[in-house]
Amino acid sequence: MKSVILNCLEDLVIKSFGNPAWQKTLLDSGFEKGHSFDLDSDIPDDKAINLFQNVCKNQNLTLEEAADLFGFHWMETYAPRVYKEIFNEFPTSQEFILALDK
Repeated sequence: MKSVILNCLEDLVIKSFGNPAWQKTLLDSGFEKGHSFDLDSDIPDDKAINLFQNVCKNQNLTLEEAADLFGFHWMETYAPRVYKEIFNEFPTSQEFILALDK
């Protein structure tokens, strides 16, 4: 899995639940405290999925709830910040998504 996904997950967890929650998720998932994901590296799928599962467990979320939170955070907060040049063309995420089909 591209580490940009995990970088977004980190951003979501810290903003929604606090840095201690993210540090616990890292430790529970076999990463060192303070581990950082580069935007351009690959992480083995099993380790990435383990991170998502531990977010769900630690925050008492279903996988569906976590996926909804992640998708919203990706489209409304993270991707517009990381991919400014793409998102600047569209005033809303909805318009961006609708333009993908054209």
